[in-house]
Amino acid sequence: MLINLIFFRCRRFYYLLDSFFFGSFLNKYINFQNYRLLAIIV
Repeated sequence: MLINLIFFRCRRFYYLLDSFFFGSFLNKYINFQNYRLLAIIV
């Protein structure tokens, strides 16, 4: 539960950061890394 909360919060933060500074490429890359991390945790 806590891990899910942290995961979604980080994803929302990175999405905001991405939309302000970088563009869709970084967002896709970060989402991929987050899903990999989640897979490792699970």
